[in-house]
Amino acid sequence: LSELLEEQRQLPLEPLEQQQQQLERELEQALESGQRLQSQWNELQQLPTEVESLQQQLELALRVESEAQRRHQLQLRHTQALAACEAGSQLLGGIEQELNQARVAHDRAQHLLQQQESERSAQVLRRQLAPRCPCPVCLQTVRELPLDLHLEEGDWLAAREAVEHSRRLTEDLEERIRQGQMQLAADSRGLQQVEADLAALTPGEELAGVTSEALRSELRQRQ
Repeated sequence: LSELLEEQRQLPLEPLEQQQQQLERELEQALESGQRLQSQWNELQQLPTEVESLQQQLELALRVESEAQRRHQLQLRHTQALAACEAGSQLLGGIEQELNQARVAHDRAQHLLQQQESERSAQVLRRQLAPRCPCPVCLQTVRELPLDLHLEEGDWLAAREAVEHSRRLTEDLEERIRQGQMQLAADSRGLQQVEADLAALTPGEELAGVTSEALRSELRQRQ
């Protein structure tokens, strides 16, 4: 036994110590690798939940962006419809003023033409009168011929043309007013529809600066 102990003491210990140290390092590396694998496994287990959350956020972002775009389009249409109604109302006001002036001019032209025609009738009657002869209208004896008015044919023609011109102008303005009223009614209905669409929109949600494009990018990275 003493010889065996002596022989064991004489065996070199350095290689065994080096081997032990090597085994300890390998064990430490194996433990670190195991920890990394466990961490990766935990992340993989959480990945479906994170992907699902990102998908939900993406759906919400797309809905919010779509509603914001529709709201912007409706607001633009509202501005355009309101401007069209205001312009149409102003245009109608101007045409109505022109129509009032045209009617006054038409009445004046008609009055002037009536005067011309009355004077022409008197001129024709004068040619039928003769001194000391009965008047063909009142049958009384004509004592003295009335003065010759010397009416010009051109004046009567000009009066007729003025009446015709004012009549055409009045009718044209009345038609323009009718068309303008129809257009204004259509524009007003369009404005009311846009206002109803705006009122029907739900209050917009906010995503604290997150965009659908950023969420898509993150989702692609997760997948």
